[in-house]
Amino acid sequence: MSVAEAMQWVEYIQKRGSLNVGLRVEAAVAVLSTQVNRALGGKSELQDFMPHWDQPEAQLDDLAKLFGAVKRG
Repeated sequence: MSVAEAMQWVEYIQKRGSLNVGLRVEAAVAVLSTQVNRALGGKSELQDFMPHWDQPEAQLDDLAKLFGAVKRG
């Protein structure tokens, strides 16, 4: 994988979110749950329904190291 391709993946993840299908399903259900909660008079926040969404943002160096695109001295 080239550095340019790694950078494209980082940009995609930053724009679209996690590539983890489970986290994406959790996020979709959280949106629906928040809407239902608020429609019924609740005051919950989106993160109240997303217990596993505490992931750090991907960085180019991390992704490049993962795929071996950047060799450090």
